[in-house]
Order: sequence, then C-alpha cells, then structure tokens
Amino acid sequence: MGSGAPAIIPPAEAPLDRWLAYFEANRVADHRIDWGAQDSLSEPERRAIAASIATFQLGESSGSGGTHLMRAAQVQAHRSGTPLLVDVTRLFVAEERTHAALLERYMRAHGIPLRRQHWADAVFRRLRHGVTYEAALSILVCAETVALAYYAALRTCTRSGVLAQVCDKILRDERAHLCYEGGRLIELRRTHGPLTRRLCAALHGCLFAVTVVVAYWGHRRVLRGLRTWRQFNQVCWGEFRRYLPVR
Repeated sequence: MGSGAPAIIPPAEAPLDRWLAYFEANRVADHRIDWGAQDSLSEPERRAIAASIATFQLGESSGSGGTHLMRAAQVQAHRSGTPLLVDVTRLFVAEERTHAALLERYMRAHGIPLRRQHWADAVFRRLRHGVTYEAALSILVCAETVALAYYAALRTCTRSGVLAQVCDKILRDERAHLCYEGGRLIELRRTHGPLTRRLCAALHGCLFAVTVVVAYWGHRRVLRGLRTWRQFNQVCWGEFRRYLPVR
C-alpha cells in the first residue's frame, strides 16, 4: 500500500534528477484500487472487452521493452555521461509492469483469460530489438499515445467501477510517461542536424500513423463506444503533437 498524495509530474524537459524523484515518489504514492468494492461487469460487457483488454495487457507486460530499453538506456547513459538515466529507466519499466499486473488482476477477477501472443505485440517486439535509445523511445511514444485514447474509452464502456479506477491510474501514469519520453526525444533530436531532425520526425510520424490504424482496427469494439475512427485519429494526433511538438 502506498502513502501520500500522487507525485507532481515535472515539466517535459526537466533534468533527470527531477524525473528520478518523480518516479520514486510515484512508486510509494497512494494509488489504491478498491478491489473489495462490489463490482459489476455484465456478460455482454465482458464479451465486448475481453479480447481487447487481453491484448493491451499483453502489450503492457512487454510494452516497455524492459530488457531492450534498459540495454539501450545503459548505452546512452555511457555515451552522454548521464548515469541517472539508467536509474530512471529502471523505475519507468517497473511502473509499466505494474500496469500489466493491475490489468491481469482485474481480468482474473472477471474470468477473462490472459493472452500469450498477438501479432501486433510480436511486431513491436521485433521493432524494439537492438535499436538505439532514441528509436526505442520513439516506438514507446507511438504505443503510449494510442493508449491514452484506448484507456479513456475502456474506462467508460462498462459499468465496472474497479475497471474505471484501474484506467484512471494507468492514464495518469501514461501522461507522465509521455511527458518524460517527449522531453528526452526533444533533447536527443537537438543533437542532430536540421535534415536528420526532419527525417526522424517524418519516420516517427509514419510509424505513428500505422499504429493508430492498427489500434483502431484491433480494438474497435471498445473504441466505437466513445469515438468514431475520425475522432479517434484526431485525438491521437492531437496527443502526439502535444507531447512531441515540432522543434
């Protein structure tokens, strides 16, 4: 059980020591889910979300790319002389795994089976393999930006109060993650020349566009309850530009 109020999210380009303090404080903050509350999830609701939430739970369990991200962060920390990057990344990865654990607990409570594999997760795993720290963050930004729209929809598509609490916790954390990742990417891209920066931005935009399409198609039963494809696409791109503005 945590203690204290939720940690205050630092500005995107805050120094690493402030982000380290944030993740350390957030780890022990009071984010209790009332698992003992009387909860309601009808059979039609369970059928509507089961496959979708199982896919996202699988993605959360591997979405941080734990091993690959840690390795890339270690290389980047050595190159840039920023050893705190390793400590921050370790706490970041642990927070992602907490999200997977929360979703798993909810799924087990309502008889929703876990998913062991999915083609989209396999693709993202392949993309993360052996990439640089900058590339790893770029892939994460795509996944977590889409997650904001997804969890907002999941939160309201059932009458489950416990699921709403889980989604609120994840949404708050994901916003902090995107703030952190966007700040790091902006810093990294400043080290490139103008042409390289434009190329990185173009490639990142292409990857994000594909991610948005795949997410909507794969989770449309959940998303259609809140947004049409056009609305979903607009919301996702709005968040993308919010956390990674053109510099």
